[in-house]
Amino acid sequence: MQPNRTAERRGRRRRAKTDIEDAEAIARETLSDPHLPPAGKHCAPDAAWEGLAAVYDWRASLVLQGVRQLTEAEAVLVALPVGVRAELLSTSRVLSQLEALEAVARQLPGVSCACLMTSAA
Repeated sequence: MQPNRTAERRGRRRRAKTDIEDAEAIARETLSDPHLPPAGKHCAPDAAWEGLAAVYDWRASLVLQGVRQLTEAEAVLVALPVGVRAELLSTSRVLSQLEALEAVARQLPGVSCACLMTSAA
């Protein structure tokens, strides 16, 4: 809808423009157009849309799962012995600290990162 159409109509009545009146005028104009589909959820979504929504939901679930795992790992990192924590990077990034812990575990013979994490818990 052209912006001047709402202003012209209102100008004839000598009223100021408002968002509510603009919205009503646009809705009136939209409803009067027979070529536009009905608004809202009147038609069923197609298979492509449902597939995309499923992928989006799955990704959101994986992101939340990753955040939960990093939060749990942070609690374990804090509980590590002071000597092990001193070898880690002084950063607040949990993933960086986990990578540094893995590097420390590789240097110790017969010790794995999982072993260090379990002994801290």
